[in-house]
Amino acid sequence: MFGNNYALSLLKKIAPPFLSTPSSSREYPPENLYSLARKNDVSLTYLENIPENHEYKNSVYKYHLRHFRKLKKTILRVSTLLEKNNIKYAVIKTLRPFPEDASDIDIINLGMEKDFIKIIRILKRENYKSLGRGPYSAGFRSSLGIDLDIYNEISSNQIIYMNKRNLHDQVDRRKIQGNYINTLTPEADMLVISGHSAVKENYTLSCFLTTLYRLKRETNKFIKNFLTLADENDMNAVVRWFITLSAILCKRAYGAISKDLSIALNSLERLHPGAYRSYKNSRFPPYSIDLLTLLEIFSEKVNCSVFRRSMCRQLRELTWPGKDLREGLIRKIPKWLGVTH
Repeated sequence: MFGNNYALSLLKKIAPPFLSTPSSSREYPPENLYSLARKNDVSLTYLENIPENHEYKNSVYKYHLRHFRKLKKTILRVSTLLEKNNIKYAVIKTLRPFPEDASDIDIINLGMEKDFIKIIRILKRENYKSLGRGPYSAGFRSSLGIDLDIYNEISSNQIIYMNKRNLHDQVDRRKIQGNYINTLTPEADMLVISGHSAVKENYTLSCFLTTLYRLKRETNKFIKNFLTLADENDMNAVVRWFITLSAILCKRAYGAISKDLSIALNSLERLHPGAYRSYKNSRFPPYSIDLLTLLEIFSEKVNCSVFRRSMCRQLRELTWPGKDLREGLIRKIPKWLGVTH
């Protein structure tokens, strides 16, 4: 629980302005909190909330500001290229509902595989440095030093955890630096973030803040649309785990669950016990997911043929996830997967 004390102290520092925050009973060294903030993708948010005269304001803070500007500039450049070439795309998991730096840019190709190949050719032609290929992705680095991953499927390694074909009507336009780019709707993007945090065993404090800001800023229909989209994509268990864990953190850090988060919590069929295990068993955030919860999530996802095929490919490779979790999956998945190839 020592690590969670650090996390709670950090959460008090980066609390959204619309929440009342109790003062921290203990102050931790800023360099330690910054290290934790960076691992949880909230570096800029944390640095904006430390004293102006602190050394980080003169060095690390400026670095993140520059990186964030370069990130947005790269997003705009790549989006312009894709739109000029009539590519259907969306920026995902990158732009949060609060100003925050990101380690890289994620873009999903919403077209056919030939469009994915076309994107790769376009970026190479424009002198983006190739960083290699994954099963459904290709990595590049811009001239500004910003990394980007182009996805042909919403995936982690071989696991396709969300079918992009269900998102064609979930594309939104967002303005950055005076120009518009394609993103997913807030509901769809948060669902992708939820799925990613589960499959990658990586619920960050950035996920937590994203949840609070989304619930506060979006319309009253947001929760209904979000849960409907989760149901359509066989991701109810994911969302229950994600929202329950968010509520646990909110209660622990701020003394009460926010009104908007309470509404979301009450909209669920039931709370997810796996969220309590995630909070208890993780020494430091990001919070991981346990095998039992992951199996529940996967057992719901087997309704999707795209997921089933990707799971079979993943099991053949045996490169993911960690050894203990992998061995558990190998023993249990064939019983409920329903396919052998």
